[in-house]
Amino acid sequence: MSRVLVDSGIDWIGKIPANWNIQPLGLYLKERKEKVSDIDYEPLSVTKNGIVPQLENAAKSDAHDQRKKVCKFDFVINSRSDRKQSCGLSYLEGSVSLINTVLKIYNYYPEYIKYALDNNMFSEEFYRNGHGIVADLWTTKYSEMKHIRIPEPNYDEQKNIANFLDKQSTKIDEIINDNNREVELLEEYKRTILKNELGNKVGSKKYRIKNIANLKGRIGWQGLTTADYIEEGPYLITGVDFNESKGSINWESCVHISEERYEEAPEIHVLPNDLLITKDGTIGKLAIISENREASLNSGVMLIRIKDKSVCNVKYLYYLLKSDYFWDWYNSSQRGSSTIKHLYQEQFYNFSFFLPDLAHQEKVIKKIDDQFFKLDQVINYRKQIIEKLEEYKRSLIYECVTGKREV
Repeated sequence: MSRVLVDSGIDWIGKIPANWNIQPLGLYLKERKEKVSDIDYEPLSVTKNGIVPQLENAAKSDAHDQRKKVCKFDFVINSRSDRKQSCGLSYLEGSVSLINTVLKIYNYYPEYIKYALDNNMFSEEFYRNGHGIVADLWTTKYSEMKHIRIPEPNYDEQKNIANFLDKQSTKIDEIINDNNREVELLEEYKRTILKNELGNKVGSKKYRIKNIANLKGRIGWQGLTTADYIEEGPYLITGVDFNESKGSINWESCVHISEERYEEAPEIHVLPNDLLITKDGTIGKLAIISENREASLNSGVMLIRIKDKSVCNVKYLYYLLKSDYFWDWYNSSQRGSSTIKHLYQEQFYNFSFFLPDLAHQEKVIKKIDDQFFKLDQVINYRKQIIEKLEEYKRSLIYECVTGKREV
């Protein structure tokens, strides 16, 4: 006979078993405030995949003693909304940046808390209880989160739930990892196709990109700020608006600027058949403009416009810039430079490559297109499996930690 569920009176929890309690988080999860040095305590990173040794790309400070101590089986959560659901139970002793909240766990089975506080529904409740001016600057402190009410099954049931979820999560993660490996292999095969199809130098002529295309970018921000974003008007393309799998722009995600702001930089008004490349942040995302829209670029995007379409097909150049020919050149050009990666326009002028005649380019494009179409069908299928499994895992965790599913 299934157990009786009753309304908890808490939106994020919903119904729970009648014999479960609901407690303020702060009753048994106390803030650990001790400040330590990352010289004495291993620096850790708080990620969406849990608490790990400090990532190489993590922002580092010279203020070594401005860290929070973390003990084994503490729960750590990033307080910032732009790091949503970056949290986890720590199996390591060390230190984290001050932006994180470290919780000592009493009267709860730690692995149950690992799941109860690391799920989508709690995450939304966590940030709902925070404060800030705008979403990107939203923060939830311990003084706010301690009032959030969380389920409290008896200790033995907490252990059963955690053990069940450990086993099920491991099985699900193994299938997800298998599908991710398949996607990686197929993407690697696509890179091999590009290298093979673009590597024939017979009858080809070598060019520098500056000889076949004009390169343009916004000079700084020209005073443009987020305050200039409006609901309607010309589009402003940023690095997050690239649909990498399709090599296009996701217009729905673009912000808008006024006609006056748009007209300030006519040299970066985009036209059909322009090729765009990101030069900051995630470098090398590519998109071909296929529509005639009023659109300009932010400072992280560079415009590439073919000078003579009888010499170079833009799709051929697109594939060249996706290939190892570009990345080998880029990585070589970065040696000895700053750890902050950037694609500089003056540097990019010197990227050189071989171009066959236009008829041969078009044959190569068709051959690559045909092969990529088949491979992308398999890749998309694998990604759909991953998405469904991740969705199932999230649902399973939530239903178990709130008692809706009996284990």
